[in-house]
Amino acid sequence: DPGRPHLLSLPPGAGPRLKRELHELREALFREVPRVLESDSVRAARDHLVRALERQQRDLIVALQKQLREHGFELGGDEEDDDGLPIIVLITEDGPVGRAEALLLAQQGRLELPVATLEADFDAFEDQLAHTLSAARAGAHAAHKAVLEVEQAAVRDGTRGLFAEVGGRFRGVRAWLADLHQLTVEHFEVFRPSTEDEDEAPESPTVLSAFTVNVLHRGSRGRKAPIVVVPDPTFGNLFGGIVSDGPLMRAADHTHLRAGALHDADGGFLVVDAADMVSEPGVWKTLKRAMTFGELGIQNLDAATQGSPPPLRPDPAPLDVKIVLLGDEDTYALLSESDLDFGSVFKIKAEFEDSAPLTASLALETTRALVRLQRREGLSPLSRDAVAELLLHGVRESGLPGRLRLAMGPLADVMREADYLAEGNHVQQADIRAALRAREERHGSYRRYLDDALARGTLHVATAGDAIGQVNGLAVIDTGGARFGRPLRITATAGASRRGRIINIERESQLSGSSHDKGVLVLTGYLRGRYGRQHTLALQASIAIEQHHAGIDGDSASAAELIALLSAISGAPVRQDRALTGSIDQTGAVRPVGGVSEKVEGFHALCSLRGLTGEQGVLLPAASVGDLCLSPRVVDDCAAGRFHVWAVQTIEDVADLLIPVGAQRMHALALEALGLFERVARPARRKEDNQ
Repeated sequence: DPGRPHLLSLPPGAGPRLKRELHELREALFREVPRVLESDSVRAARDHLVRALERQQRDLIVALQKQLREHGFELGGDEEDDDGLPIIVLITEDGPVGRAEALLLAQQGRLELPVATLEADFDAFEDQLAHTLSAARAGAHAAHKAVLEVEQAAVRDGTRGLFAEVGGRFRGVRAWLADLHQLTVEHFEVFRPSTEDEDEAPESPTVLSAFTVNVLHRGSRGRKAPIVVVPDPTFGNLFGGIVSDGPLMRAADHTHLRAGALHDADGGFLVVDAADMVSEPGVWKTLKRAMTFGELGIQNLDAATQGSPPPLRPDPAPLDVKIVLLGDEDTYALLSESDLDFGSVFKIKAEFEDSAPLTASLALETTRALVRLQRREGLSPLSRDAVAELLLHGVRESGLPGRLRLAMGPLADVMREADYLAEGNHVQQADIRAALRAREERHGSYRRYLDDALARGTLHVATAGDAIGQVNGLAVIDTGGARFGRPLRITATAGASRRGRIINIERESQLSGSSHDKGVLVLTGYLRGRYGRQHTLALQASIAIEQHHAGIDGDSASAAELIALLSAISGAPVRQDRALTGSIDQTGAVRPVGGVSEKVEGFHALCSLRGLTGEQGVLLPAASVGDLCLSPRVVDDCAAGRFHVWAVQTIEDVADLLIPVGAQRMHALALEALGLFERVARPARRKEDNQ
């Protein structure tokens, strides 16, 4: 059936050989079938049947003519008659006449026979003629059938050996070869040479195409299972399809079937990106069906998803494949929540970390991977210091203490650029650093803009002197290609009010995220717990990150905001040559934050631009010290005492380093101020009560 292509499963590599041998078999049939049909035995049997048919038809006509003549009739015919069939005519003195003319003559009295008798004779003899012609046709049909049976038997016997040879070499397709042999016997005329005036038989293309094998998958003779990675998981790439010669697929047959990546991965593994897969129409539904039933049919997207009639319905192929979906947590959660069958089809979830502890074995394996890449791409060898610098860069990229980022792509890119910059036979540590500096330079347009604004004073961040209610905070800016730290001026003001309230200006202007808002609420809780037991917090204060007009999130500035607020309440000045990063809890403990290396380097760059004094530095949570992976320049300045990094655990540690009067005096001044705020706010409250 041309609309139901049959699936043949063979050992690996046997498909192309079967295709070649069937082509040779078809060519052999064009030679063998005519030879068999023109053999002496077939010709003799055919002639015998033809002569017997001629005798039978002659005897029928002779018997009919004899009977007609006895009654004055005979067989006649008009050569111009289209059907060419004989008719019954009456013999008269003027010659033979047909039925209509004879009846007319009888009505005129010109014949001796009555009209009724003549009409009855014509009816009887015409019926007898019809019976004779029917018997002749039946005999001709029987003779043709007998000739056909003789020719088919001869073709079957004459070509059996050809099919047996192919079946002996491909045992798995013997049943299909038997059907193909029977098809050849039934339509042997296809293999008969046609004359110039004879058109090709209608069934010829269908019969001949049956000898054309479409190899969907050659199979692998290797002992390892195939691993197929699909970068573009469209419906056609994964499941194959039907490619037609015409836009309406009217000429589609089994030769238009195309296999997909799932067929190629049969017996092995298919690796596909989950997010790309679910974004393609019809892919997830069809893939789930194939995995559930263990078989895969070949159809186009419209037939598989929209219910349109397919041009072909090929046999489904059994599927034995393991599918590996690559994706992030969001995609996994989406599939798990939106499809209840996801967990039953994909039962194993494997999570991969993007970093790992930098052990000696991991450093060695990473080095070996870099060396393999260097040799494969013909790069200059790496010195030991260059490898160490690359590993240091990997640790810095991880952003976690003592951990190495596992992505090899960024390290390989740095190594390639360092090889381009290297002047000697080896890539040295200086070349790695030069490559990193060049990358920072390419990605540093926004950073240079901020540095220029700080240098010109357009962005005001003080690095010397004291100020009340003003603290240098630190933020990390990520431009996609670069991450760097930026100093921020955080200010606070405070005054008496009958309603205690702290205004987060960033939130009021809709520039802060939920994490930043939470940090402000936490420091409010600290103030209430620290001072609210002794005084009513008749306080209204506001906190702002100055000259910052983009969105901000995270609570890493909450410690700096609290110090600025305490300074504004107590009137104690804050040192401006030091910066602070860290979050706090309601008890005043300083909690760890991220990006500490970039933040330290950002403030160090500003201080270096204005001149290091030996008093400048950064305060950061003690729990974040292990995250530090500073540039060599910062490390050298810290070692020489030109710059400092302090670890703090509580807000009192911060105040002792940032506020010259110290934490104890600052708290005392804050209590006095809050008492004054309460006395100032109380009359206003009583006046309102009286009103």
